[in-house]
Amino acid sequence: MKYITYRNIRIVTAVYVAALTSVAVSLNAFWLAAFGIATGMSVLWLARKRLHVQTTDEMMQQIAGKAAQMSYAIMAISLASVSLFLMFLPEQPYLRSLGTLMSYIALAMIALYTLFFYLYRQEQL
Repeated sequence: MKYITYRNIRIVTAVYVAALTSVAVSLNAFWLAAFGIATGMSVLWLARKRLHVQTTDEMMQQIAGKAAQMSYAIMAISLASVSLFLMFLPEQPYLRSLGTLMSYIALAMIALYTLFFYLYRQEQL
């Protein structure tokens, strides 16, 4: 598939997802919106697999990897720091529960990072 065809598929899919999501919002139908978004993601994933044009080079992949690693580090440290601050505020039960939730989110981020790091490392070996 050529890049022009891929671009047209992306435009049509975006219009489809936008229309279906707006109809779902007006009907207050969550499942219809979820179905539309999942369908659009599937179509874009299949179209991307059939694309034979190289869209990124090695330098762009390295830059993207470094940027993702730095964003992860900043977000994990920020979430953990703010959650610790909120958890130890005196006599603020709502903020304490928000801090606990944020610490669970930070732990989930760390667990996902570790899992994907292990999977991608196994793929490279």
